[in-house]
Amino acid sequence: MSSAPQPDLPQDYYLGNFTRMVNHVRGRYQALLSDDELGWIRDFDALPHPARCLCVRLLSRKGPVFRTDKLRYPEIDDLAGAISLLRDAGMIHSFQPHDWSQLAPWVTKAELLHHAPCGQEKLRKPQLVVLLDQQALPVPPMPLIALSQPELLETLLLLYFGNAHQDLAQFVVSDLGIQVFEDYSLDPSLNAFEQRPQLEAARHLSRLNKRYHQAVEQKDRAAILALIDDLPLPLPWDKWERRRQRLLLEIAREFERAKQPQRALALYQHSPLAPSRERQARLHLSADAPHLARPLVQAMLDSPQNEQELTVARRLGKKLNRLAPFAFPQPVAPQIQQHTLSLRDKGLPVEQLVAEHYRSLGWQADYSENALLNALFGLAFWPAIFAPVRGAFLNPYQLGPKDMFSPGFRQARGNLIDHLLCHWQPAQLLETYDQKRGIANYWVNWDKINRPLIQSALTHLSRPQLTACFRRLLFDLNANRSGHPDLFLTRDDQHLWLEVKGPGDTLRDNQTRWLTFFGNQGIQAAVCYVTIDTQPSD
Repeated sequence: MSSAPQPDLPQDYYLGNFTRMVNHVRGRYQALLSDDELGWIRDFDALPHPARCLCVRLLSRKGPVFRTDKLRYPEIDDLAGAISLLRDAGMIHSFQPHDWSQLAPWVTKAELLHHAPCGQEKLRKPQLVVLLDQQALPVPPMPLIALSQPELLETLLLLYFGNAHQDLAQFVVSDLGIQVFEDYSLDPSLNAFEQRPQLEAARHLSRLNKRYHQAVEQKDRAAILALIDDLPLPLPWDKWERRRQRLLLEIAREFERAKQPQRALALYQHSPLAPSRERQARLHLSADAPHLARPLVQAMLDSPQNEQELTVARRLGKKLNRLAPFAFPQPVAPQIQQHTLSLRDKGLPVEQLVAEHYRSLGWQADYSENALLNALFGLAFWPAIFAPVRGAFLNPYQLGPKDMFSPGFRQARGNLIDHLLCHWQPAQLLETYDQKRGIANYWVNWDKINRPLIQSALTHLSRPQLTACFRRLLFDLNANRSGHPDLFLTRDDQHLWLEVKGPGDTLRDNQTRWLTFFGNQGIQAAVCYVTIDTQPSD
């Protein structure tokens, strides 16, 4: 985070941001835009300033229908005139609901009661709507307008950012200094999209993902399962095909939960991504078909996609070995230090209770969880993360390159990464911390680290130990950036990385792997199992 004073933005800051985005998209993607989209942009440019302001305001709001009597924008003096200009340009049109259900989102219960028979005040709004529809009462005219091309903003954002999760708010947090981005070089030779079908596929996947997350939030299993009917066939663009497969795996898992194993199995078989092989093997075992699970587990053991798949494969191998002889490498049980504490309940998180306990013993205790080791990695490999690699940076608002969490990250920067692994120095990390403080980076959470903590880690952990940690992170950048212990403790020349587990909590696989790895590298680490004494003191 930047500590500089936040600037005052002009009232029409959003119009400037939108115009900047539109000009960029038109300059780079004119060949991909439809005639209707190009015509809309030309019409938008020709509008007077108030009408352009209102247009962007409406595009940025949840729509596509709005009540004009509820619109309040102090910077637009003549709101009625702006509405009229947008209507004349065909960018909005009047909207009249056909029934009360269609009207309901834009009216209050009190407004509905005004049209309902007397004595219905105790009914809830949905019941009132049903009543009015059943009585076929005429729907009154309402001051409603609708955007004529509500999907246009989605297209512009996707073309500008190259992803479906950033929006116009990104401009604002940057303009206000809430997020400060590295001054990297944008690649003028490469676009996020090369052809219209690729863009359409990305838009479709974006909508399906939104539907999936809404259904998960609402715990609507039927809606999740229904997504399979709209999932596209395999795509020829690697990035979007991986996203399609990830959504396919989520849907397949839901079919498992819905007790439809054959449907789930058929979907898993159409994706090579983890955890497809694991889920297939488990389904075969559940169906009492170990002969079908065995080749899948063997493949996972021979060529694991990541450490989690290998961990699971070893468990499944042991299970298969109990059913029938199955040769697989016997895993060595992890040797992890264990501490136990009984602490009095103070109404605090268990990690904070443990930190207070160790501070009472003279330790410096920092609750850093994943933030510390990730920050050390981000500082050490800052030059590689923001290296001018073709296709890495397509807009000014990236926390890192497009391939940050793919195998291509290391492949595209092999020599630089190898050089940094061999030659990084603690003093350089501190210098980078001072120079880059507050600049957005996937790996550095500035709110959770500080210079003394970085200095302490560099003092108590040797360069070979940290280099080994960096190599492990590089092996699987996405998976290995989590599972790090909660507390980093130091006292004199001692250090201890401590994973805290409260009552009933157990180690996750990635935590076990990190603690085992630390032990193998001579890094002092342990799991601390805590019981809470809830008895009142005398």
